[in-house]
Amino acid sequence: MEYEWIKSFCVKDDVLYTCVEDGLYKLAPQNNWNKIEIPDHSYFQFIYSFDDFLFVGASNQLLLSADNGATWKSIFQSSNDIFINSIFANNDFVYCGTWGDGLWKVPLDVITEVKGDEPEIRFDFNLAQNYPNPFNPITSIGYTIPSSEFVTLKIYDILGNEVTTLVNEVKAPGVYKVQFNAGNLSSGMYIYKVQAGNFHQEKKMILLR
Repeated sequence: MEYEWIKSFCVKDDVLYTCVEDGLYKLAPQNNWNKIEIPDHSYFQFIYSFDDFLFVGASNQLLLSADNGATWKSIFQSSNDIFINSIFANNDFVYCGTWGDGLWKVPLDVITEVKGDEPEIRFDFNLAQNYPNPFNPITSIGYTIPSSEFVTLKIYDILGNEVTTLVNEVKAPGVYKVQFNAGNLSSGMYIYKVQAGNFHQEKKMILLR
């Protein structure tokens, strides 16, 4: 393999995996490089191995494989245009350093069981507190849905007037993060609400200029 730009590499079960200019590859026992195809994804920045899993940063998503790259599942997704530049994991969390969206912290307890080679991933409804808070003028809001639902995420002022809609579409199960830019708003308290099927939750945040 001859590439000028080796983005990242890792070793799992004595097999070398690498992320290069045109995708992901693994080194087969015969010293042949085999390309790893991931449907709907073509740009990869970082690959990492921890425990029984491979993690890869694919544009704005964190993907996981429990079968040495044969199949992949998304466990975190951002609506922002970002790149994952680094990944680290321990027994509790996966941490992702990004270009354009700060540091991601994804709980590993969403992976509840591994049956054969297929990871069983469980999500619970959740609306996270925005970060940073107070903010000026950009903050990030995270939410989790356990099943495919039509999701809305809206911002309101303290009087209940709708300010903007951040999400208004069907989402697959997963952990999501969306950025809110309040550059045209005045200081004060705002409310953000998520609705996904029968689940709804709201939290407060403060814009402080």
